[in-house]
Amino acid sequence: MGVRGLQTYLEKYCPPGCFQKVNIEDLLEQHRQETGEEHPVIIFDGSSFVPFFYRDLDWVAGGQFKEFLEKLGKIVDAFRELGVRQVYFFEGAKPERDKIPEWRWKNTEQIEAINQVFDALKKGTQVVDLKPVYYTPTFPSNLGFSHYLKDLFGVEVLISSRREVEVVDFAKKNNCFAMFCQDTDFIIYGGAKYTLSAMHFQLETMSTYNYDRNLLASHLGIQVTQLPILATLSGNGYAEYEDLRIFHQALCKDSYRPSYKVLFPALGRYIQRLPKGQALFEALPRIAKEVLHATEKARILKNSICSYSFESEVGLHAPTAANYPQWEEICKKAEELHIENLNTAVILNILRGTPYRCTVTLEDLRDTSLPPSGKLFRPMRQMLFGILLAERPPELGSQLFQEWSTEKPDCSGEFKGELYLVKPQLPAAHHPGLLALWGEDRSEEMQKIRWKLFTQAVSPNLNYHELKSLPEYLVLSTPVLVYLKEHTEMEEWEINALIATVVTLPHEPLNYLAELPSDPIDVRAVIIASIFKRGLQTVFRLLNACGFPLSAIKGISTPLL
Repeated sequence: MGVRGLQTYLEKYCPPGCFQKVNIEDLLEQHRQETGEEHPVIIFDGSSFVPFFYRDLDWVAGGQFKEFLEKLGKIVDAFRELGVRQVYFFEGAKPERDKIPEWRWKNTEQIEAINQVFDALKKGTQVVDLKPVYYTPTFPSNLGFSHYLKDLFGVEVLISSRREVEVVDFAKKNNCFAMFCQDTDFIIYGGAKYTLSAMHFQLETMSTYNYDRNLLASHLGIQVTQLPILATLSGNGYAEYEDLRIFHQALCKDSYRPSYKVLFPALGRYIQRLPKGQALFEALPRIAKEVLHATEKARILKNSICSYSFESEVGLHAPTAANYPQWEEICKKAEELHIENLNTAVILNILRGTPYRCTVTLEDLRDTSLPPSGKLFRPMRQMLFGILLAERPPELGSQLFQEWSTEKPDCSGEFKGELYLVKPQLPAAHHPGLLALWGEDRSEEMQKIRWKLFTQAVSPNLNYHELKSLPEYLVLSTPVLVYLKEHTEMEEWEINALIATVVTLPHEPLNYLAELPSDPIDVRAVIIASIFKRGLQTVFRLLNACGFPLSAIKGISTPLL
C-alpha cells in the first residue's frame, strides 16, 4: 500500500542520515564483527524488489525475459557469494480490506504516466526515464517469477498472505540483517536492522541507500512508536487523499496541495500534541473530527494504526461455511496450494469472494482501434470464475462476481476504474470438481479431463489433442493467439508476427536478443505486446484452476525462455 509522499520526503528533504548510501559488503562485514553471525538473513520483498531489475531492459516493447532471468540469476549469485541467506517473499492472497479508493487512485496515476509515454512515442521521442509509477504496468507480474527463484536459482521463497505483517514478523523472529524493498510501509513497521532501497540498488557496486526510521522519527520530533499515526495522517490507503486534503491544507496553511517538504514536519508537530499508547485510541473520535471531519470515522483511523500491529490481521480463510463441508474442504485445499506456491493468489481470492482487479498495463486506453485488455479477456475470466465457483453454495455469495477494471474515461474524462458485475460461466466440458482437478490423480483419463476443461474455457475451437501435442514452450502462448484471432480485429500479419516471436525467440542466444534494435518503436505494437502479456496471465490462471495439465514450472517458464 505504502505511505503517500514518505519516500519523496525521506530522499529529498530529510537530513542525510535518514537516507544514506551504503555498501552492502561493508555492512555485512561490520555486522559479522558485531554478532559473529556467519550467514546473515536478508529478506527481499519480491513484489517491490524484483520489478526494479526489469527497468534496464526493453520495457517499452514488452521486455526480453531471458535477459531478465539472467540478471536475476546474477543478483542471486552475488548475494550468495557474500554468504547471505536470501529469503524472497511474494505477495499472496490477503484478507479483504476496502482498498478500492486507493486502487482507483493508483490506477489514475499510472494511466496518466502511461499516457505521457505514448504521447512521447507518437512524437518519436525515445522514452528512457523509467519512473517508479511505470514498473507495475510494464513488469510481467503474475507469470511465476517466484517459481523461477525457487526452482531455477534455489533460494527460499515464501508466499505471504498478509504481506507486510508476515514479512516483518519473519524478520523479527530471524533477527534479519536487512530488508530489501520499496514499499514505505516497511519503514513504518521496521523489523530488520536495515531497510534497503530496491530502486537504488546497484549490482555492479553492491550498493544502495538505507532508510533509517529512527532518524526519521527523531527528525520529526516524534517517537518511533508514533510512526503508524504518521502514516495514517499522511495517507496510506485507509482514508482517501481527498478526505485528508482539507486537514493538510489547514495544517500547512496552504489553499492548494501542501508540498511534502512542508506537510511532514507539520504532521510531526501535530502528532507531538497527541496522547501516546492506549490514550491515543481513546482520543480517536476527537482526532477523527479534526482530521476527517466526522467523529464516526474514528474507525478508519483505528484500522489504519492497527494495521501496523501483528494482532490486527485475520487469517486467509474463505468466509465460514460450516454447513457446507465440501466448500470448506475446497477452500482449505486452495489455501494449502497457495502457501506452497503451487497456485496463484488470484485463485484463493476468487474463492474468498474478493473482487477481481485488473491491473493497469502498458496500453493507450485513448486508442479505440484495439479493445482494452481488461475488457477483451473478460469472457475468459467468466470461464475462470465459473470453474472456481461452480461448487460454491448460493447462500455464500452473489451469483454475479465483482470486477474492477479501467477501460474507459468517466464523465470528467479521467480513467479511474469502474465496477463490472460478471456472471460466472462453465465451459462446455465435464467439471469433475476442484478437489479432483487439484488432486494427485495424474492418470491419462484425469489429464484428459483437465485438458478438455482448459481448452473449452479458452475457445470451443481449441483442440486439446493438438494443444497437448505441441512443444511445451508453445502450450501457454498458443491459446492466447487463438483467442486473439477470434476476439479482435487484429490484422493477420500482426497475429503472424506474434507467432513468429513466440516460435523463434526462445531459441535465440542472449547476446543476439540484447543487440536487437529497439527503434523505431511502433505504438500499436507496444499495445499488442501488452494485450498479449495480459492474455498469458489469464491463460496461466486458467491452467492453474484446471490443476495444471502441464506442470506449473513448464507451463510458465517455457513461453518466456
